[in-house]
This record gives sequence, structure tokens and C-alpha cells, in this order.
Amino acid sequence: MLEYGENVIRNSDRVAIRSRRGPASALALVTPTVQVGQVFLPMYFAAVNRLTFPSFDPHSRQPGYKACAVAVTRETP
Repeated sequence: MLEYGENVIRNSDRVAIRSRRGPASALALVTPTVQVGQVFLPMYFAAVNRLTFPSFDPHSRQPGYKACAVAVTRETP
């Protein structure tokens, strides 16, 4: 369980993730391997591209490291 003010997130809760570039929805997995204040989404998760800046290396065309500020809230059913 992750608790931040009145925002309580538990495993398997559906959460809304928002950045200044767009929204995404996912199931939460609260784990000690991801530090408090950080969010991890797999790179192959299509919504990552909606949340982050689409940067890539101009020579290798390899995607840049995906990092951005987001807000996470529990979605209500």
C-alpha cells in the first residue's frame, strides 16, 4: 500500500497517470524495488509514449531514456 495524503494506492488498484503530455491508465503494483516518489512503466507499454517526450538518438535512432514528471491517482469505480 502506498499512502500520500488521502491518496491511498494498493496492489491491483486501477490508477490514472497524467503528465503534461497526456494521460494513461494502469494497474498498480506497489513494490519495494521502486522507491517512494517514483513510477515505473515498461517501455513496451504503449501509453508510455503518450506520457513522455518522443526523443531519440539522431544517429542510432534508439529511443531516448523516458523520464518525466507525472501525477498518480487511484481511479474510482
